[in-house]
Amino acid sequence: MKKRLVPHILLLIIFVSTFACRWPAFEEEQQIDLDERTYYIDPSTILQSLAQGNKDVFILQTATPESTLHSSSVPVSWKQADYYFIAQSFYRFVLGNSLDDWILKEMYFKLNCDDASSGLQEAGFTFFRTVHSRDRSSRLMNFISIAPRENEIYFSETEYYPELEQWSSLDLAQIKISAESAFQIAESAGGSKTRINMGNNCHILETIEPGGKYKGWDITYSSNDPATSVFQINIDPLTGKYKIVK
Repeated sequence: MKKRLVPHILLLIIFVSTFACRWPAFEEEQQIDLDERTYYIDPSTILQSLAQGNKDVFILQTATPESTLHSSSVPVSWKQADYYFIAQSFYRFVLGNSLDDWILKEMYFKLNCDDASSGLQEAGFTFFRTVHSRDRSSRLMNFISIAPRENEIYFSETEYYPELEQWSSLDLAQIKISAESAFQIAESAGGSKTRINMGNNCHILETIEPGGKYKGWDITYSSNDPATSVFQINIDPLTGKYKIVK
């Protein structure tokens, strides 16, 4: 009887040891909201002012959004590089930091279909970095959206503790097809026809994320119902080759 128990005991020991070694895998990252702010900007002058080194272009909104609501009917003609330059300047002048210390995770661009001739009317960037916090590694995530139509910049910072996942990074040097070029490719491949058929009563979202479902630029034309996409295309950020998804 004792001899029969030995193999079972050995198996139990191996099982317990293996489970104990894998126990940390059941741990989850805790999401902690650290900061959230909104700043007023003047889209008509911000690029020129920043180029001249003017720091006083970001005005913190301290009142409720309803009492500081500004909107502009004039579209901007900004490109991907312009939005990224504003983000860099925001980090430098407002946060006293440099984007060189952060890793780009993803970015998006938006516009209404009736703004197609003007180009990108909103942009968002997600950055992250690893820091040492409370005796463990922690990930800080920054999100910044730049919305010239609303005359504002929104910024938030979130901590993920402890850092258990490895996020993919987006290398701007490897993106040969810019957001505005990708949009023009989408237009030529069927996006323009889609807009016209909908009477420009639609909106367009461009996203790029290394860890996303689609590799490269994913551009979706949607009706006013955000859940409804009518045309979707994926574009290679290196070659410009595309595949129509929908």
